Amino acid sequence: MGELSTWHWVLIITLWHSILFVIMAVLAIWPIWRIVGRAGYRGAWSPLLFVPIVNIILLYVFAFARWPALADRRERITTFDIP
Repeated sequence: MGELSTWHWVLIITLWHSILFVIMAVLAIWPIWRIVGRAGYRGAWSPLLFVPIVNIILLYVFAFARWPALADRRERITTFDIP
Protein backbone atom coordinates (compact mmCIF):
# COMPACT_ATOMS: atom_id res chain seq x y z
CA MET A 1 0.00 0.00 0.00
CA GLY A 2 1.26 3.48 -0.76
CA GLU A 3 3.27 2.50 -3.82
CA LEU A 4 2.02 3.02 -7.34
CA SER A 5 2.44 0.29 -9.89
CA THR A 6 3.82 0.83 -13.38
CA TRP A 7 0.31 0.98 -14.85
CA HIS A 8 -0.69 3.70 -12.43
CA TRP A 9 2.28 5.80 -13.54
CA VAL A 10 1.41 5.19 -17.19
CA LEU A 11 -2.15 6.34 -16.52
CA ILE A 12 -0.98 9.44 -14.66
CA ILE A 13 1.49 10.41 -17.38
CA THR A 14 -1.07 9.76 -20.11
CA LEU A 15 -3.65 11.94 -18.40
CA TRP A 16 -1.08 14.68 -17.82
CA HIS A 17 -0.04 14.65 -21.48
CA SER A 18 -3.67 14.66 -22.60
CA ILE A 19 -4.40 17.72 -20.47
CA LEU A 20 -1.31 19.49 -21.80
CA PHE A 21 -2.26 18.61 -25.38
CA VAL A 22 -5.73 20.09 -24.99
CA ILE A 23 -4.29 23.27 -23.45
CA MET A 24 -1.72 23.65 -26.23
CA ALA A 25 -4.33 22.95 -28.92
CA VAL A 26 -6.62 25.64 -27.52
CA LEU A 27 -3.72 28.08 -27.29
CA ALA A 28 -2.86 27.38 -30.93
CA ILE A 29 -6.41 27.39 -32.31
CA TRP A 30 -7.61 30.56 -30.57
CA PRO A 31 -5.37 33.10 -32.38
CA ILE A 32 -5.78 31.29 -35.70
CA TRP A 33 -9.56 31.40 -35.21
CA ARG A 34 -9.38 35.16 -34.65
CA ILE A 35 -7.12 35.79 -37.66
CA VAL A 36 -9.31 33.74 -39.97
CA GLY A 37 -12.41 35.45 -38.59
CA ARG A 38 -10.95 38.90 -39.18
CA ALA A 39 -10.17 37.90 -42.75
CA GLY A 40 -13.88 37.31 -43.22
CA TYR A 41 -13.95 33.53 -43.13
CA ARG A 42 -15.53 31.31 -40.53
CA GLY A 43 -13.21 30.62 -37.63
CA ALA A 44 -14.25 26.97 -37.69
CA TRP A 45 -11.64 26.44 -40.41
CA SER A 46 -8.81 26.83 -37.89
CA PRO A 47 -8.80 23.26 -36.43
CA LEU A 48 -8.13 21.97 -39.94
CA LEU A 49 -4.67 23.50 -39.70
CA PHE A 50 -3.68 20.51 -37.54
CA VAL A 51 -4.38 18.08 -40.42
CA PRO A 52 -1.04 17.51 -42.20
CA ILE A 53 -1.74 18.07 -45.91
CA VAL A 54 -4.84 20.19 -45.42
CA ASN A 55 -2.88 22.82 -43.49
CA ILE A 56 -0.63 23.53 -46.49
CA ILE A 57 -3.62 23.73 -48.84
CA LEU A 58 -5.47 26.09 -46.49
CA LEU A 59 -2.40 28.27 -46.12
CA TYR A 60 -2.36 28.85 -49.87
CA VAL A 61 -6.14 29.29 -50.05
CA PHE A 62 -6.08 31.94 -47.33
CA ALA A 63 -3.02 33.62 -48.83
CA PHE A 64 -4.25 33.94 -52.41
CA ALA A 65 -8.05 34.09 -52.11
CA ARG A 66 -9.92 37.37 -51.89
CA TRP A 67 -10.75 38.06 -48.27
CA PRO A 68 -14.43 38.84 -47.70
CA ALA A 69 -13.55 41.32 -44.94
CA LEU A 70 -11.44 43.38 -47.35
CA ALA A 71 -14.17 43.28 -50.00
CA ASP A 72 -16.69 44.66 -47.48
CA ARG A 73 -14.22 47.34 -46.47
CA ARG A 74 -13.63 48.38 -50.09
CA GLU A 75 -17.39 48.61 -50.66
CA ARG A 76 -17.82 50.87 -47.64
CA ILE A 77 -14.97 53.12 -48.79
CA THR A 78 -16.18 53.39 -52.40
CA THR A 79 -19.83 53.98 -51.46
CA PHE A 80 -18.97 56.71 -48.96
CA ASP A 81 -19.98 60.04 -50.45
CA ILE A 82 -18.09 63.15 -49.43
CA PRO A 83 -20.28 66.28 -49.72
